[in-house]
Amino acid sequence: KETLEFDFGGIFLVEGQQLIPFAVVEKTSEKKVRRKSTNTHDGLIFSIDDGIVGLTVKMNQSIRVGNVHEYPAYREIFKGVNSQLSVPMKVDEHTIGVISIESIKPDSFSESDQQLLEVVAAQITIAIQNARLIEQVLNELKERTRAEEELAAQSLKLEDTVKERTEKFRLANEEL
Repeated sequence: KETLEFDFGGIFLVEGQQLIPFAVVEKTSEKKVRRKSTNTHDGLIFSIDDGIVGLTVKMNQSIRVGNVHEYPAYREIFKGVNSQLSVPMKVDEHTIGVISIESIKPDSFSESDQQLLEVVAAQITIAIQNARLIEQVLNELKERTRAEEELAAQSLKLEDTVKERTEKFRLANEEL
């Protein structure tokens, strides 16, 4: 049974040129994980040109850093972080997001940790893509339903117009 030991983590989704937090977690002093609210994003929206997470998107590959303070691309989000592991979430060869974990311990993440997080990222990517496809199907269904309702309403209106004109023609015919 493998586990990943980390102090902070997040799933960030690519939207245009930005990374938007989908979920952010941090360990509390009681060693419990708590999910941070991403409603306000707490300043966590950033450009794909920014930080190790952004670099992960651009390079489309995992980045494992033992000492973030020696890494020029590092962007501090949480205080006290010393190491970081960021893994792309890929659809085909396109990165749709990044899972990033951070630790206050230097050199905290191993190659085995990276491989495990890459497997987790692949599974989360499938779930996100499935959710997006379901949302797309539901939106298309809603649009089709709206179009069908509009078509039915126009059909009834046309039917009424035809009945009205037919009656006018009948009356005009009787007068002749």
